[in-house]
Amino acid sequence: MSLLKIKFNVARPEYSWADKPVPAISSLPQWYKDMKPFANSDKLVINAGDSNQTLKRCVPFLDAMGAGYYIPMWADVQVNQTEYGAMFNWTAKYDVIQMHPIEQIVGVEVPIGYEAVPYKFVNHYVVKTPPGYSTLFISPINRPDLPFMSMGGVVDTDKHPLSVHFPFFIKSGFEGTIERGTPMIQAIPFKRDEWESEFGSIDNIEVHHEEFRSYITRSYKKLGYWTRKIWQ
Repeated sequence: MSLLKIKFNVARPEYSWADKPVPAISSLPQWYKDMKPFANSDKLVINAGDSNQTLKRCVPFLDAMGAGYYIPMWADVQVNQTEYGAMFNWTAKYDVIQMHPIEQIVGVEVPIGYEAVPYKFVNHYVVKTPPGYSTLFISPINRPDLPFMSMGGVVDTDKHPLSVHFPFFIKSGFEGTIERGTPMIQAIPFKRDEWESEFGSIDNIEVHHEEFRSYITRSYKKLGYWTRKIWQ
């Protein structure tokens, strides 16, 4: 099977040493790896029709977290708190983080628990996709462990010739080091199709529901609803 190709071209030759983007599925966080498949037990327990399965057993959760590619931080950034909010410091030659024009977020409701001032990650990769394919750049999905939340955007990366930088909000009060290699954005390529919506009803939804619940675990896979996604 021939795979579609997404290319990450280094915009500055002197950054050829930087950590390369990786399939998100290959770089899952440690807390997810450590998560137990069952809560409060080492085995499956059924109680009143519900089970003690955790998100470790939820395929859609993992598919979202592992979709596309992580573009990583290319240098350590130390974050300190001042009377004016977060202060960012690094030893790299070029800016790792820049201010983002605050005028652009007028009317935007800042996420609860984050500073109201927007910043911007500087990205040294130019993303190229095949003709007809765009890229969704979004804050790493299901990653509440990260001390920032990036704003999402869609870029027609089959035509756009420049690096895309990523606005973000930092968690209020956060102090520490955002280490080189930390995923700053998740890049998910997709084909530009034209869509229209329509509305209807499903008469036999209870039949599907009962069939789904006829398996205690792995119903989504066992019934053939899931398709394996390949990111390399």
